[in-house]
Amino acid sequence: MSTFTDWLDAVLLTGESVQDAPPDPHPERRAVVARLRAAFDRHALAVAGPVLPFDPDTAFAAASLLAVACWRQASGESTLPLPCPEPAGPAAHLSADVTLRLLPGVYCRAVSADGPLAGEIETALRRWPLAGVRADLAGGPTTDTAFTGHRGLRLLYAERLAVTPRAGWVPPPGPARDIAERVFAGRRLTLPEPRSTASWCGVGWSRCPGRNCRPRCWPAGASSAASQSRA
Repeated sequence: MSTFTDWLDAVLLTGESVQDAPPDPHPERRAVVARLRAAFDRHALAVAGPVLPFDPDTAFAAASLLAVACWRQASGESTLPLPCPEPAGPAAHLSADVTLRLLPGVYCRAVSADGPLAGEIETALRRWPLAGVRADLAGGPTTDTAFTGHRGLRLLYAERLAVTPRAGWVPPPGPARDIAERVFAGRRLTLPEPRSTASWCGVGWSRCPGRNCRPRCWPAGASSAASQSRA
């Protein structure tokens, strides 16, 4: 049976999730945190602005969230609760993003399955806007996108918004909006006009980023399905 660290190594390296049992990271916490710290150090190299410290508790909770979401999406099990930690500053946002940046891929598949998991993941994505801005969600985040003034996280958010632009996710007037406007202008894009309400018709496969919609989740032993998913 594969361990949680085996799963985490594969997810961080390839974006693919293969699990043979419900995830339980707690017995391996030290090893899991060590891997997350190394991944954070690499991830943080691409973020401008003041250096942010690694938040091990948030990173661990976020990895647990992703693991449970992958397991439930692949297995169809609905009894395992989806953990959803609360953001607590810029360091927590970036530490969680090591794994939660992959959560929109699970959401994409959960919506097509038409079960309760999609709504639970949506709640998490709105709470963690660095990940949520990558998903095809109407409305907007439930957490402030100013990131306590951290310019690098604002820039990262704006760059992701430019890939999947939606009006509800445009930052409110202020420094974060200014950064988003410059990012869009630099890419010759028009920043969506923010509005208080937005209609939504759900995520269709025509909007799914396909091969880049990661991670791909399936139970262990489903090698043929895995091959078909990668094809």
